[in-house]
Amino acid sequence: QADPTTLTSAISRITPGGTILMRGGTYRFAQTVTIPQGNNGTSGDRTELFAYPGETPVLNFSAQAEDPANRGLAVNGAYWH
Repeated sequence: QADPTTLTSAISRITPGGTILMRGGTYRFAQTVTIPQGNNGTSGDRTELFAYPGETPVLNFSAQAEDPANRGLAVNGAYWH
């Protein structure tokens, strides 16, 4: 895309049925990335988080503290693919 952004910003701005394309590379996170409850697609129009065609994004959460409560990606919204 011509207007890159952060994953957390893209998640906060996505509309139901939209698609977030992640470019290849390593993305490092020290905190949980959350798709919040209420940030939903629909049964007929899912919201999507996909790799850009031909590329491999890696979500690296190794900087998170070791704690059973920590999660890398928390999907609390419905109808995400």
